[in-house]
Amino acid sequence: MSAAKFIPSLAAACSALCASAASFADAPVPPACAAYQSVALPAADQPSPEERASLKGCSSSALYYGIGVAKDPQKARKCAYLERGNDEVFGGDAMLMTLYANGVGATRSFELALRFACALDGAPAEMSGRIAHLEKLRDTHWTGSDFSLCDDISSGYMSGQCAAQAEQLKQAARGDRMGAFEAQVSPAAKAAFDHLRVANEAFIAARVQNEIDLSGTARSAFMVREESIQREDLLQMLEAYAKGKGHKYSAKQLDEEADKERTLFAKTQHADVTAQPWGTVTPAGIAAAEAAWQGYRDAFAAFISLQYPAVPAASAKAWLTVKRAHMLKSFAQ
Repeated sequence: MSAAKFIPSLAAACSALCASAASFADAPVPPACAAYQSVALPAADQPSPEERASLKGCSSSALYYGIGVAKDPQKARKCAYLERGNDEVFGGDAMLMTLYANGVGATRSFELALRFACALDGAPAEMSGRIAHLEKLRDTHWTGSDFSLCDDISSGYMSGQCAAQAEQLKQAARGDRMGAFEAQVSPAAKAAFDHLRVANEAFIAARVQNEIDLSGTARSAFMVREESIQREDLLQMLEAYAKGKGHKYSAKQLDEEADKERTLFAKTQHADVTAQPWGTVTPAGIAAAEAAWQGYRDAFAAFISLQYPAVPAASAKAWLTVKRAHMLKSFAQ
């Protein structure tokens, strides 16, 4: 199973994000925008009729940042012009603002960046802050290339969107690392590796849905962040074993750590939820995540034993058990 098949779908966070977007549509345009709304759009920067056809269905964000495709800032600019008017948060006007401000994919123009910034929808504080930010960069003759739509966010909605975008960028790099590891997997361990990846995703889904407080407006950001933490954790463990630096535990230590983990889990099942700051998290939810974790733990140990015969399954199980106990500790306390 290729690493590409495990690039995360952020659909789980989408409903939470999209539900908040409509409230920004009628936000007043900052007064400063009156000076920028008439800035002319350079015809030479826009796609030709032939290019419009070839760019159908493109993603300016993917092309600009190199998410799943090779970076092509010039193509990203032409794509972004085509995306104007659609609902993509990281597309159209947002990407045109970004590339003109950074001078990447187009000649730097803060006047154009400000025009596109003024065309965006957003919380009033975000809009005003972004305009002031761009004006400061212009007035101080900034020459950097890391300005981002996410620099001036103030809402839970955009916090979630930016977390999702950041995870996409991390996952692109993580996919390369996972692909490099997968190339080293022995034929005898290939099926176990595929099973491990599936079990890891099942645990991540259960963990995010059941052990993260989803009651606030920033819930989508918390969900995406936890997904990223768990995927990175698995990859780092695999990379450590590949370098001969994986943690080593004895069978006795596994028993000790398993006792600690079971004790902590039992406490969560008998906790007075009304007295705990758990938000949407419930004992039943933790139990569901626990079951998924057990499947992940066993799949991890099975793969490590096949890929690295010198590493006892007990040692691999103990490493994950220590990590699970740490997760449970925040609820048990």
